[in-house]
Formats: sequence, C-alpha cells, structure tokens
Amino acid sequence: QYYLQQLKPLLDTIRFEDVGSHTQKLLRTRVLSVGCGLGYKPCRDNATRMFQLFRSNPTVNAVPPNLKAVVYRYGIAGGSLSDWDFLYGYLSKTNVASEKRTILDALSYSTTPWILNRYLNWSINPDKVRSQDTSTVINYISANIIGRPLAWDFVRQNWQYLRRTFGGSSFGFSRLIRSVAGRWASEFRLKEVQDFFKANPDVGSGATAVTQSEESIRNRIKWLQTNEATVVAWLKANIAREKCSVTTLQERNGFLPSSPRKSGKHYGESKNYGWLQIDSSDVPTISDLSTTSMPPEMEPTLPDDKDTLRDWNMIQARINTLPYHQRQYRVVKLYHHLLFPGDIRKDTRSYP
Repeated sequence: QYYLQQLKPLLDTIRFEDVGSHTQKLLRTRVLSVGCGLGYKPCRDNATRMFQLFRSNPTVNAVPPNLKAVVYRYGIAGGSLSDWDFLYGYLSKTNVASEKRTILDALSYSTTPWILNRYLNWSINPDKVRSQDTSTVINYISANIIGRPLAWDFVRQNWQYLRRTFGGSSFGFSRLIRSVAGRWASEFRLKEVQDFFKANPDVGSGATAVTQSEESIRNRIKWLQTNEATVVAWLKANIAREKCSVTTLQERNGFLPSSPRKSGKHYGESKNYGWLQIDSSDVPTISDLSTTSMPPEMEPTLPDDKDTLRDWNMIQARINTLPYHQRQYRVVKLYHHLLFPGDIRKDTRSYP
C-alpha cells in the first residue's frame, strides 16, 4: 500500500504504449509490472483490455514486445480458465524462444489453485511441457504466493522422479531446490524443509542448495523477529499520514461531516470527508473560497498582493488538469495552506 502510494504519480503518467527512448521503455516496463503487481486497478484494467484484444485477433492485435510480459501475466492473473487455455495454446504457435519463456512465466500468474496444480502436473508430462522447461515452470509457480505451497507439495510428492531426471544437472536442480524450499519465513516451514531432506538425503548436485535454503529461511525468520514490528509501525504511521490528512484537518477543527454548516456554497459534499472532499467537477476558485460562509475560526487568510493571488490561481488551474485522486489531495493541501498558513510550506512551487 505504501509502495503504491509513492508510485501512483508515475503510474498515472505512463501509458500502455511502446514508445520513447530505450530507457523510457525500460522504465515503463518496470513501473507497469510493479503497479499491476500491487493491484493498481487502472494498470490491471489496461493489461486485461490489451490481453482480450490480443486474444480476439493475435495477428492484428499483437502486443508490443516490451509490454508482453505485463499484458500476458496480468491478463492471466485477472482472467478465466479459457484465457489460460488460450495462452497455453498460443505457446505452441510461436517459434520465438524468448516469447515461449514469457508465456510459461505468465501462465504461472493464475490465481486459481486448481489451474496451478494442473500446470504443475503438466510440467512433468512431456506431451504438455517440454522436459527442459519442467524445472522452469515449477520455479515460476513457486514465485506465485498462491502457488508456493502447491509447488512445495508437488516437489515432495514427485521427488524421486525429479531427483532421477534432474539431479545430475547442478544448476537446474539447485535452482529448483532453492525456489521451492528456500522462500519460506517461518519455523514451521523450516522444520518441514529439514525433515524432508533428512528423510531424503540423496540430493545429488543440490546439496549446497539445501544448505543455502535452510540458511535463507533462518535469515528471514531472524529479520522478521528483529525488524517486523518496527517496519510495520513505520508503514502504518506513514500510510495513515497520507490517507488521513483530510480527516485529521477536519478533526483538529471540530468540523466533521455531521457538523452544522452556515449558509453558503457546499463544495464536493461527501459523506466521508465533508466539505473538504472536493468534487472533480466543482473545484472552487480562490474567489469562491473567500466568499464562502465558514465558521469564524476557519476563515482563510488570502494572499494580500496580486502576484501571490495570481500564483494561487495558476496552481488551481494546474490542479484541474490532474487525475481525480491526485486532484483531491492537491486541493486539500492548497486549502490547508490558505486556512493554516503557518502549518505547512508556503512555497507555492511545491504544490504543482
């Protein structure tokens, strides 16, 4: 939530278009991946829309190369079984190795457990998934928070087959062990990992990976014990400060939505935030605010000189061009300054 709170301004300026310089394209890919991963609705909606267009006509509506990972992943994450089956079927139609890998990864983003279980079972069926991609598919599913326990159970149930098939490949088998066994962060899972490899000591080329996995789990447990409470408290405090800036302003002045109002214009009336929740279609100007009837203690201190008043009006005009969620926040900050000039920075350049 805090991460998304910081990323929203950038997310709202980046479009699902493969344009710009190389660095701009790279930035777009990374930002959209994070935004969609955090569940930002406009990002998810755009990815779903592009995926459905691609599904309707893959030739005409081909996804731009730099956006394929985002669109495929979150088209599957928010899609249905038929969407999953479509993308799986498309896997056999492309001859581009990098796109095959992108599709295998995207298929692991399903949020439906039984689909992920089916994908795991297909990973050891050469008629469904190439044998050289088996460990890759299991690793991808293990990276999915929903698929992680499924992948761990699957590997334990099929350990003899996986050990016999991949145990001699140091890199692939080691990655598989670290992926399914080394991502946990609880004493229960640590004991589960230890017990399993104690009962199955012949791990071939994965001996070092087992040790590393256990050490990774211990490190996470230790980090959580040492830092979790502090980090959680900090996040809650900072998220609350951003989310409750409007409410805090009202509460400190005893002017809650249920409070009586004097006659005058009501701007952006809201059952949640009262008059300070500014509606996007009715943002008052400085002059409007100066004529609005308010409790005496809340009368705004307006700028005295014309230059400063002009700056305020320029800020107001800029605010009107912002996306809705940003517009509310910036308007409230502007009015906060007008009402309580000594409370926050007076530098008008900080607001646009």
